[in-house]
Amino acid sequence: MIIGPAVIVLLAFAAPATKDSDDPTLRALVDELARYQSLKAGSLERPYHLEAAVVDLESVDLQASFGALTQDGHAKHSMATVDVRVGTPQLDNSNFRGAGFAFGGMHGLGGGVPRDSDYDALRQALWLRLDDDYKQAVENLAHKRAYLETNLVPDRPDDFGPAALSNVLLPRATFKVDRPRWVRIVKATSAVFRDQPLVSTATASFEASSTNQCLVTTDPVRTRFGDVHRSFALTATAQAPDGMPLQVSYEALGRTDADLPKEAQLVREANQLGKQLEALAHAPVLPEDYSGPVLFTGRAAAMFFLKAIGEPLSNPREPLGQSVEGRLIERLGKHVASKLVTVRDDPTVKSWHGIPLMGWFPVDDDGVVPKPITLVEGGVLETYYMSRIPTRKVAETNGHSRASRGSVGNLFVEPTEPTSRAALKHQLIELAKENDQAYGLLVEDFAGRPADQAMFEMFYGGGSRGDISLPSPSIVYRVFLDGREELVRGATFKSISFRALRDIVAMGDEPIVLNTISNGQPVAAVAPSVLVKELELKKPNHDFEKPPTIPRPVVAAKP
Repeated sequence: MIIGPAVIVLLAFAAPATKDSDDPTLRALVDELARYQSLKAGSLERPYHLEAAVVDLESVDLQASFGALTQDGHAKHSMATVDVRVGTPQLDNSNFRGAGFAFGGMHGLGGGVPRDSDYDALRQALWLRLDDDYKQAVENLAHKRAYLETNLVPDRPDDFGPAALSNVLLPRATFKVDRPRWVRIVKATSAVFRDQPLVSTATASFEASSTNQCLVTTDPVRTRFGDVHRSFALTATAQAPDGMPLQVSYEALGRTDADLPKEAQLVREANQLGKQLEALAHAPVLPEDYSGPVLFTGRAAAMFFLKAIGEPLSNPREPLGQSVEGRLIERLGKHVASKLVTVRDDPTVKSWHGIPLMGWFPVDDDGVVPKPITLVEGGVLETYYMSRIPTRKVAETNGHSRASRGSVGNLFVEPTEPTSRAALKHQLIELAKENDQAYGLLVEDFAGRPADQAMFEMFYGGGSRGDISLPSPSIVYRVFLDGREELVRGATFKSISFRALRDIVAMGDEPIVLNTISNGQPVAAVAPSVLVKELELKKPNHDFEKPPTIPRPVVAAKP
């Protein structure tokens, strides 16, 4: 069984601690787990570990299109997850892929959980989830034991590890919204696109939200913490004359209104998006498949490191019955990247140079206070994201469990030899010359994640792949040998091996912050520009639907 962990009580700032009896959600979790822990199941095995969590979400959503309000919503939603472990920490029902599904981890996400903090109703919902998960756990363990009877699995690690757990009880997060102000802003910014006839659809959206999470386990541990978020987004779409669909977007995230740009700046961003879409529509497509140097700048550079290092080092435990070769975690202690690259992760930091970091969390989803970790030091892989699920090479958690798997918090990429933007462009051109190429490629931004990639990560985690999966770039330039830059469209990356990390030849001196979603969790990446010696992209090879036969109504109505 699990050796008794050290339990530490942490309180928030100078705020008084809230007793369990004062929080109906915590009280329901504690009481229902205690009742289930005394389960008498006849010949069936009793659970050796239980945990349950409730996440309360509240949000205000405003959206406008071409100057008219299209959405004005206020919603509350609660989700409950449970984890029932049957067997022993050495061998239980988790970490097993049977009948095409990976068993283990938190279950029971979704409906049926009361939105109000109703003690009795919440216990009813938890009772149903625990009962269902317990029955499934017993069945899964039987399948797993049968698998081990007929298959040799050398060096199989334990299924659940001990940890120094902490009772972290912080006040619930709340938020207020100046609704009239943000209604005015979404209408004004979306109205900018009225005067741009090429634009097919355009939206401006604002969201303010609070998230409060309560976790209780039979270790025992109890945690509660919350966070608030603000986001403002602009999206515009169009079709090029050849029918190719185009999309450009802008997003700003923070915790308060003060973290977001002022109205005048957001209007300027909308105008800039319109110009960008117009330029894309008249830009040439990438004329040929490309293999050569690529310079990532701005948001694209941060996304590159998130996809190439952060996500591949997440979810390190491979379920029994599943095998993916070539994973980055297999190269622990070896050179996996250029000596120029050092990468750390610190989810305890809430901001960087005044910019909020969305990957902050005070305690992970196992009840462990997170530690700052060094993932890559001078190109050498030092560790990866760990939860309480041991792996063959790393047995202990480092406090980075998110949704029951090791995952990214705040990723920091630190170049050992930072280089100016001008010098990076010069090196890009020199590499193209060495390859007898007429140009190199510069990528400034990516489009949103494809739906199939998002679904893959939801079920299996970003670290389960044996390669790097980059979204389609949205802003790409050909950089010719004389320094000219030409916008092109339609390029997509081919499959990228982890060799690309060793092909990094230079990094910039001006890091930027990217706040985004990875594996269903808010994360941040702070990274500079990066020049990779050789990557492959392919030209578009699709037939597209013809553009609309008549102009947009608003445009057509103008004299």
